[in-house]
Amino acid sequence: MLSRGFAADVFEVLLICAWVLAALCAAWGAVGQLRLRRLTRRCVAEQGRVAVLDERLRVVSRLHDAGRAVNSVHELDHVLGTILNGVVDMLGAETGSVMLVEDEELRGVAAVGNERALGARVAFGEGIAGRVAVVRNAMLINGEASDGAFPGLRPRRTPVDSAISVPMIERDQLIGVLNVAASSTHLFNHRDLEAARAFAEYAAAAIAKARLYDNSRRKSEELAYRATHDPLTGLPNRSMLRDRLLRDGATTSCGALLFVDLDGFKAVNDMLGHTGGDILLEAVAGRLMSSVSTKDTAARLGGDEFAVFVTGGSDLRPAIAVAERLIQRLSEQFVVFDESVSISASIGIAQWGVHGDSFEELFEAADHALYEAKKAGKNRWRVCARHAVPAQRLAHVEGGALCRVQT
Repeated sequence: MLSRGFAADVFEVLLICAWVLAALCAAWGAVGQLRLRRLTRRCVAEQGRVAVLDERLRVVSRLHDAGRAVNSVHELDHVLGTILNGVVDMLGAETGSVMLVEDEELRGVAAVGNERALGARVAFGEGIAGRVAVVRNAMLINGEASDGAFPGLRPRRTPVDSAISVPMIERDQLIGVLNVAASSTHLFNHRDLEAARAFAEYAAAAIAKARLYDNSRRKSEELAYRATHDPLTGLPNRSMLRDRLLRDGATTSCGALLFVDLDGFKAVNDMLGHTGGDILLEAVAGRLMSSVSTKDTAARLGGDEFAVFVTGGSDLRPAIAVAERLIQRLSEQFVVFDESVSISASIGIAQWGVHGDSFEELFEAADHALYEAKKAGKNRWRVCARHAVPAQRLAHVEGGALCRVQT
C-alpha cells in the first residue's frame, strides 16, 4: 500500500514539474517573441530613420550640387537654365518655370516642359504664382487646383495633381517665383517642399548676382561703345578708325584713307538749325555705310567731317571707286523736315605705305588732298599730290598714281 501511494505521489510531483516546466518554456518563448517583436520594431524604426537620413543626405547633396552649378555661371540666361534643370532633377519634377518680378507683376522667363509659361504675365495675387508672390510663402498643392481657390488661375493643357510654388527672396526683396509640377504618378511631400524652399534661396542669390554681373557688363560695353563710336551717327569715331587702320593696314600692308568733307553743310545747318543739321548728318552716315563694304570702316571725325578706310588692293583703284560712289550718293537730294536739301562732298585720298605708315601721316596726306579738292571746285576727289610725299617714299609710287586727279 505504501509503495502504491508513494508512486502516486511521485507521479503527481513529476506531473507538476512537467507542467511548471512547460509553463516556464511557454513564458520564456513568449518573452523571446516579445523581445523579437521589440527588436523587429526597433530595426524597422532604425531603417525608417536611416531612409529619412539617406533621403535628407540625398537632398542636401543635390542642393549642394545645384547650388554650386548655379553659382558657377554668371550670365542670367545660363543661371535661369541651371536653376530649372537643378530643381527639376532634384525633385523628380516633370515641368518647371521661373517667373521674375517686372513692373509689379510676374513674367515667365524660363521653362522646362511647359513652354507656354515663357512670356506669360501674371498679376500679383492672380493664380498660384501670383498668390505666392503676395504672401511670400511656399505652397504645396496635392490635388488639381481650382479657379475658386486661386482666382485668375489659367487653364493647362494637361491637369497637374501635385505642384510646388516657392518665392525667391534676396535681402527681403522678392526676385520672382519658382514653380515645379510632378508627373501623374508622383506626389510631392513636405520634404520636397522644404528642399524647394532651400533651393529657392540659392536661386534668388544667383539671380541677384547674375543681374549685377549683367548690369556691370552692360555698363562696360556701353562705356566701350561710347569711347569708340560717334554718339550722333553711331559710326566709329576717330579713335576706332585709328585702331582699325593700324590693325588692317599693318596686316595687309595696303589700303587707303578717304577724308570726306561735306560741301554746303553750314548753309543747311544755318537754315534748318542744329536739329535739322543732326538729321542730315545721320542721313549722310547712312549713305556712307551703304556705299562701302563690310571690310571697310566708315567713321565720323566730328562736325561735317567723315572718313573711310578702304582695305585691300595694292593700288588706289578700290579707293577711287569708293570715292566716286560716295560723291554720287551724297550729291543726291536729302529730305529734312519735308524740305529738299542738296549738298556735295569733297574727298582727299592717301594710300597706306605710300603716303604714310602711321595714322597721323596718312591723315595729314589725306587732309592735304582734301584741301586740293576743295580748291579745285569741290564735289570731287583728289589723291595726295607727288610734292606732298616725302622724297624717300617716291620709290614706292607705281604708274604715277599719286598724280591722278578726278577729271
